[in-house]
Amino acid sequence: MHILIHLHSPVNYTDLHRWSVTARSDFWAEVWNFSGILHSETYTNVVDENATIDNVPRWFTGSKLNYAENLIEKGGDDEAIALYYKGKQNVLNVLIKYEIKASNFPEFAFEENLICVFVDFE
Repeated sequence: MHILIHLHSPVNYTDLHRWSVTARSDFWAEVWNFSGILHSETYTNVVDENATIDNVPRWFTGSKLNYAENLIEKGGDDEAIALYYKGKQNVLNVLIKYEIKASNFPEFAFEENLICVFVDFE
C-alpha cells in the first residue's frame, strides 16, 4: 500500500479510509495496479459508484483472470506443495509449485469452474 499512500498523499489512516470509500473506483483501480494481478482481460469498470455496498455491486466488470494462476505465480516457495488433486483413478496426487509452473498442467486438463484445493504458500 506504500504506493497508494505516495500517489494520493493521505496523511493518516482516516484520509486513506476516506479516499477508499469516497472514490472507490480510483482507490481499487490503484490496488489492482499495485498488486500486479495477472489477467487476460482488464476491467471496463471497477465498480458502480452509485451502488451501495449493501447491494453488493459488481466489481471489476469485464475482467478475466485465473485465480489459480495468480496463486501459483505470486505465491512463495517454489518447492512447496501447491496442489492436491484426484485424477480419474481416484488417487490423491500432489504437485509442487515448480512442477506446475514448468509443466503448464500437462497431466490433466482443467475445465472452467473446476474446483481444486490449492495450498497457501505462506
